[in-house]
Amino acid sequence: LRVRLRFHRPEYILQAIARVRSMFDVTAIPQLVQQDLGRDRLLAPALRRQPGLRLPGVWDPLEIIVYAILGQWMTPSEAVALMGRLAEQCGQPLAIPGGGGVSRTFPSATALAAADLAGMLAIPAGPARMIRAAARILRPISPPSPPEDLISRLESIEGLEESALQLIALRALNDPDALPRADRAVTEGYAALGSRVPLARHSESWKPWRGYAAMYLMCSPEGLDSAQDKAGEGFHPQRLVQPRARGG
Repeated sequence: LRVRLRFHRPEYILQAIARVRSMFDVTAIPQLVQQDLGRDRLLAPALRRQPGLRLPGVWDPLEIIVYAILGQWMTPSEAVALMGRLAEQCGQPLAIPGGGGVSRTFPSATALAAADLAGMLAIPAGPARMIRAAARILRPISPPSPPEDLISRLESIEGLEESALQLIALRALNDPDALPRADRAVTEGYAALGSRVPLARHSESWKPWRGYAAMYLMCSPEGLDSAQDKAGEGFHPQRLVQPRARGG
């Protein structure tokens, strides 16, 4: 893994390296994960197809928290589109040579805590309230590294589902045993395995690597297909009136 960092604050170099290591799950031991999960005859073929999958981390935990919240109300591409609009409205301009077209940062916790999300982006009261609550939780934390008790803090947000918390634990904390069971890609990937046992019970045998098992389900053909919207679909604010039905 080669990383090129461009910034003018060398005192943050160790923190930046730590975040990069987390993003790419460099401390993982794929051989151990393969050995343990490979004992599941239904999951073993996926491990053979894609050996060594790691947990994809995030640079800013607030970004995946907002995505997880929006994911309770809309499809993945709708959530991504809305997060892009959030960046346009509340993020800071970013000019980095060779930045690959990235022109704005994701909004800070301070910006989101004060933003009129309903007025600017037509986000209904429920998710707007949860986003502001999450932003207030993260606002005092500097630099933006997730605290170990992040999940217990987020549990105080009314309406935030367990599966969303598990997704945050998986992506923001690199929790190897986090399993977002209601995630559509996870449920579709698991259904394709052909197990007659409910996911909650079957996954007990995957401990302490349920997070890696989730990645194999998400990266299966069925999981990847389920994460895509139907052709031509985009962001539709009217869909946010009620949460989308969740399986699993």
